[in-house]
Amino acid sequence: AWQNENILRRFQQMELSLMQCESFALLTHVLLNESPVRFELDQVTLILLDPRYEIRRLLLASEVDCQKAFPNLFFLCHAQEVLPLFNAAQLPKLGPYDANLHAKYFRVPLHAQNDAILSVAALPLIQEQDLLGCLLFGDTHADRFTPDSATDFLQHLGAVISICIDMALLRDQLKYNSLNDALTGINNRRFFEQRLPEEISRCKRMETPISCLFVDVDHFKYFNDTYGHATGDLILKQ
Repeated sequence: AWQNENILRRFQQMELSLMQCESFALLTHVLLNESPVRFELDQVTLILLDPRYEIRRLLLASEVDCQKAFPNLFFLCHAQEVLPLFNAAQLPKLGPYDANLHAKYFRVPLHAQNDAILSVAALPLIQEQDLLGCLLFGDTHADRFTPDSATDFLQHLGAVISICIDMALLRDQLKYNSLNDALTGINNRRFFEQRLPEEISRCKRMETPISCLFVDVDHFKYFNDTYGHATGDLILKQ
């Protein structure tokens, strides 16, 4: 009972940290950098389905270098690639490390013989029956995650993480849409009005000149009237 209470307390603290994240980048930092310390794990890996490159685009827009900031963050395009990591009922799967399944998702340390991952817990991430991905806990102790262990806490944590990921991505998407043109993806007027005072202030501090270039397409109304707005949209994108 004392052990379960201790585990529950750590899970609750983790959930609070996740719910306070205001962006997907911060949420990923909590999952990959803070949870190993909080749960005394050797490695944590986050795998997300991103067939349309939407999550990676949001990270790029927020100027996050995924490879440097989150080396244990992986993106896949097909659900079939992640399904073998957990059982058919899409419940957490605990058991020994399987090189065929897990090798590409765990970084191998230089002294791998001493710190090799021996047991793994796979938490499917599902939101409203949609598979988002999988969270992998890796430990160097073979008895840390065993097939006969109860998964109630992990199942609950997986559900909370799924909701938090969905909400964080939604917030990032709303922010991206508010600052970028939906057609071309180029920063819009709101972004310009937000950044211009910042740039002027920076140039004043650095005592450097600042320039602003306005570009306009001549006679574009005639082009739309002649070839149609759909064709005009294609031209603007290009």
